[in-house]
Amino acid sequence: MDLGDFAVLPRTFVVAGSKDKLARASKIWAELLQRRFSQVQYKVYAGADQGFFSFGTESVEPSDDVVRFPDS
Repeated sequence: MDLGDFAVLPRTFVVAGSKDKLARASKIWAELLQRRFSQVQYKVYAGADQGFFSFGTESVEPSDDVVRFPDS
């Protein structure tokens, strides 16, 4: 995968739900970015499925994390 110039990549927050069928791909992507660019955080939300950011009360923790991320 050609990721180009990492000097222009902003800090990155990669998330996945533990029940998401794409969780493994998210982890692989985050690990690749972490090897080449240190400003990457990865978090898995236990019990969450794909699209969990829009599932009402299930989205409170992830939404809070996204809001806090730029300052972390």
